[in-house]
Amino acid sequence: MVRYEVLTCRKGRWIADGILDTRNAAIDHAQAVADRDYLIAAVRVNALEDNAEGFREKTIYNRKVSRVPANPPLAADSRPQTTNKRKAKPRSPSARRALILVLLLVIACSALVGYGLLRPQQPWVFDTPDAQKPHLLRNPFTGEFS
Repeated sequence: MVRYEVLTCRKGRWIADGILDTRNAAIDHAQAVADRDYLIAAVRVNALEDNAEGFREKTIYNRKVSRVPANPPLAADSRPQTTNKRKAKPRSPSARRALILVLLLVIACSALVGYGLLRPQQPWVFDTPDAQKPHLLRNPFTGEFS
């Protein structure tokens, strides 16, 4: 029994696109895929024959696709390429420590300024002269005053 396998080449890798029963259907499918998909570099149709000894494979159609579209559709994993990219230099450990130290210093200064701004403007109720006078306290368990 002979089956026809349609292979597509994308990014240097051959990927099976389909397995069909007839030669003409496989070649038509390969041509349609090559015309439709901008990311394909080549298509191939292989005839797979199942013998008693195993499989026999023979290439019956091979087409390289050479086109440069004006505005190809972007794939999900592709990003626009820029020519003048500057790579960030890795920071040395001492520079990283200095950056962390400066960051901690800024956080500490911000906390001190925030505490100064949020401090109450009136004296606390327990700092008043009336609160400093001796007074009786009631024991909640026994109800006695001492």
